[in-house]
Amino acid sequence: MPKKLKACPFCGTHRTRLHEWNDGALILCECGAKGPESSGEYRANFVPMACDLWNQRKQIPLTPAALVR
Repeated sequence: MPKKLKACPFCGTHRTRLHEWNDGALILCECGAKGPESSGEYRANFVPMACDLWNQRKQIPLTPAALVR
């Protein structure tokens, strides 16, 4: 992957992978979290856009108080 990805906002792991197809791309985590999906006219932008979208997601606090809510 061309860019360093942030940890999964759900489980906190860095064990993610890129999934590409003809019309788009997205990042998948081993916990089942995915996306957001990038797609559009320009195939060259799919991977960088998928990485940017993953990195812009809000991090969910992994504290006991957050898990109780």
